[in-house]
Amino acid sequence: MSIKEILLNKGWAGRTISRAETVDQLNPHIQAMSNLLYAYNLMEDNDIDSFDEASMGEHIRVLRMDIGKMSETIASCGGISLRSPERSLVGESTEWSNIIASEKALQKMILAEQEIEHQMRTRAILSKIAENTDLRIQQLSRLVQK
Repeated sequence: MSIKEILLNKGWAGRTISRAETVDQLNPHIQAMSNLLYAYNLMEDNDIDSFDEASMGEHIRVLRMDIGKMSETIASCGGISLRSPERSLVGESTEWSNIIASEKALQKMILAEQEIEHQMRTRAILSKIAENTDLRIQQLSRLVQK
C-alpha cells in the first residue's frame, strides 16, 4: 500500500496513466485469462474424471466475470479488448499442472500492475482479480493433491 493510499483512503491524487496506456496494460491480462478459460473448457470437455465441476464451476464462472470487468474497463477507455484465446499457446490438450502454472503467471502479471498508477476503479478491479486468481490456485492445488 502506497503512502497516497494510506493518506487519502479514497480518491486519488497525482497523475494516473492515460486511457490508451490503460488499454495497452490490460489487454495482455485479458488475453491470459481468455487462454485460461479455454484451457479450463478443454479440461472439462476432455478429462471429465479429473474435472470436479462442484469445486471448479464457481471459480470458472468468476473467471468469466473477471474477463468481463476488465473488458468493460478497456471499453470505458475507448479501447477494444482482445478476448479470443490464443489456441496455439494452450494447445488442444492440457494438464492441471499447466493450468496451475498459467494461473501463477497471471497472478504475477496482475500483482506487477500494482506498481503502475492506474485509476482507482482499475486498481480495485485488479486487486479483486488477483484475489480470485489466488483462490483458483488454492483450489487447483487441492484438486491436484487428491
